[in-house]
Amino acid sequence: MEAILKMRRAGIADAEVMASISEASPGAARWTAEDYRTLLAGAGTGRGLVAEMDGAVAGFLCCRLMGEEAEILNVAVDGQQRRKSVARRLLAGLIEQVRGEGAKELFLEVQEDNEPVRRLYLATGFQIVGRRKNYYQSPAGDALQMRYML
Repeated sequence: MEAILKMRRAGIADAEVMASISEASPGAARWTAEDYRTLLAGAGTGRGLVAEMDGAVAGFLCCRLMGEEAEILNVAVDGQQRRKSVARRLLAGLIEQVRGEGAKELFLEVQEDNEPVRRLYLATGFQIVGRRKNYYQSPAGDALQMRYML
């Protein structure tokens, strides 16, 4: 029997598991639990979405919403749950969420040589709109700026 993936808003209580998953995820930003708590605290611009499978966090996505623009800040999927469309479902959920909150555009940066993630974003409807030279330090590389029109 296939497990059901459930989406919910991330809360401060998710900060530790979010930090743990991102630490073990190649290509994800290395944020601390405190970074996630700060982002998700209060009624600020930070937003998070968690995917759960069998009661455990399978992955998450966090963003910032500022008026009509939203920016994806980090996406990570637990190693046991990769290649199961978790990231794709998180993106779809975020798009629905920020559209409902009035966003018109969704932005992100992705490491240029991260081919699987680039393909996912392009297949979702993002377009490459720019490049940031030497944006990433570990590993070093350029970032592609991408935009999704909501």
